[in-house]
Amino acid sequence: MMILQQLGAVERVAQKAAHMADVDPHGLTLTLVSVCVVFGALLLLYRAYHLIGNFFNGKFAGRHKGKKDEEQAAAIAVALDRYINEECGGEEQAAIAAALHLYLEEEGVHDLESGIITIRR
Repeated sequence: MMILQQLGAVERVAQKAAHMADVDPHGLTLTLVSVCVVFGALLLLYRAYHLIGNFFNGKFAGRHKGKKDEEQAAAIAVALDRYINEECGGEEQAAIAAALHLYLEEEGVHDLESGIITIRR
């Protein structure tokens, strides 16, 4: 019984292949559809991996807290400018810069800088 079902399936596939050969003798339609499906799937995978990567790198969360960090950094810079003008040593400047860096950068190691604070005498 199983062999007869398989033979029937093979005959249906052969009929469909013969019909496709009649409709598209050179195979251009099948080729075009296949290429579009493959590139469409690749594009969807690229977008999905790109969005997942941005999500796990924290780029979506950074949009909301960026304004707050900028305001904090500006307030700290103004306070430091007043303090540094009262004769602050180089070691103190380095300690302040390191503390600011550790406070403002929650992730630790990163490549992108959200804001740059310079301490000048």
